[in-house]
Amino acid sequence: MADAATPLDGVRVIDLTSYIAGSYAATMLADLGADVVKIESLEGDSFRELPGFFAWNRGKRSIALNLKTPEARALVERLARDADVVMENMRPGVADRLGVGDAALRALNPRLIYCSTTAFGSTGPYVDRPGFDPLLQGLAGIMALQGFGGPPQYLRIAVVDYYAAALTAQAVLAALFVRERTGVGQKVETSLLHAVTALQAGNFVDYPGKQSVFRDNPTYRRVAISRSGSSSARRSDSTSSRTTRASPRGCCGSTTAPCCCRSSRPASSLGRATNGWRRCAATTSPPGRCTASMSSVVIRSRGTTAWPASTTIPTSAA
Repeated sequence: MADAATPLDGVRVIDLTSYIAGSYAATMLADLGADVVKIESLEGDSFRELPGFFAWNRGKRSIALNLKTPEARALVERLARDADVVMENMRPGVADRLGVGDAALRALNPRLIYCSTTAFGSTGPYVDRPGFDPLLQGLAGIMALQGFGGPPQYLRIAVVDYYAAALTAQAVLAALFVRERTGVGQKVETSLLHAVTALQAGNFVDYPGKQSVFRDNPTYRRVAISRSGSSSARRSDSTSSRTTRASPRGCCGSTTAPCCCRSSRPASSLGRATNGWRRCAATTSPPGRCTASMSSVVIRSRGTTAWPASTTIPTSAA
């Protein structure tokens, strides 16, 4: 009976993967108690020289083989006969040419679960292209989203690889569960493209009237606390605060700086951010200057008087 602390105790995994997505997926299975044997080339995993290699491949045993030789293929076949899972992340067709593909190994063991993790899937116009995390970040708009309307920003954490690893492990777990019901293994697959599409689901799923998040926000300021205990509020752009809606004079006397007393304020938070609206807490403020409290830092919106691009404001209550 499997140890309750290790739900995959007794599950044998043959790991033919390299890099991050495939390797870390097999590590996730090892974390759950699976016995994972990593098969590397004689030169070693291409990422073995990186500091993160041992984190991506912890909890495994390993062996180095030249899969282009008949002896190495015979050893993989021997392991596959008694294995529960085989995992690989080669480009589509490469494992078949090496003799360690789905058809060859599952013919030896019908209960075997064969898992492939590719860049762009096993079909489609990009099927033969290699792919890495930075490429998919750019292709799917993650870098653009991180830049938020400015220059694209590369995420140094390999978010696409890590989520592809999670999807791969999820696919294997689901196949193991199905095998408990049917007694038969199957091939499962996922890709970096699947992973990045899931990560960007909130942006990829579109519908009429959906608001865009890539908008200038003229009220945005970077707030830094200086050593003197005051706050330096600097605008993120060189334009003055403005609103796109004509509205009557508010309780603070301003005709251009939107505040909570305005009946024409936008209904949504995104609309308020876009149009420069913020809550006004001072009904006694002089005309043109609405006072807003932000984490005990008082920031005054630009009204009819243009303020300098950077100004120092005391950290007093509103």
